[in-house]
Amino acid sequence: MQHASQSYFAHQVLTASPAKLHLMLLDGASCFVQQAIVHLENDRDFDRATDAIVRALKIMSELLGALNPTHDESLVKRVAGEYVFVIRALSEGNLRQDPEELRGALRVLEVQRATWQQLNQHLLERTNESGPAAAVSGPHVPRERTQSSFPAASSAPLPELPEGGSFSIDA
Repeated sequence: MQHASQSYFAHQVLTASPAKLHLMLLDGASCFVQQAIVHLENDRDFDRATDAIVRALKIMSELLGALNPTHDESLVKRVAGEYVFVIRALSEGNLRQDPEELRGALRVLEVQRATWQQLNQHLLERTNESGPAAAVSGPHVPRERTQSSFPAASSAPLPELPEGGSFSIDA
């Protein structure tokens, strides 16, 4: 059964739109943060919590690195600020073994996930309205990552967090 689920997941990834892939990565990061919270609170298993946090950090680093400031620079700066907050909260939560720090990161991830879920729904509805010709554009095939595939890290400075080094999301 493991092979079938891995095959299904691989198919989902290979045929997903870029927006759907982004949503899937946010889901993965959220899942790892939730696992880390459980390991810290219930199991007191710091090694497994750290492993989960590192996996979430890797996902967030990829998402941050893939932002393209040429589309909408102000929007990208806001999203980058949120991703930097998540990365910082995960790092501090890991260092202090503090589930509350991780919960702060998780709240931001949940807001991001809801936003990307709405975007995916909107894109699906727009595709359905356009008719079958638009829907037959074929699967998204990831291209090989090259240095030129991502914006240079120095092309857009990361926004600064508010005074005090953190902010909260009221949900």
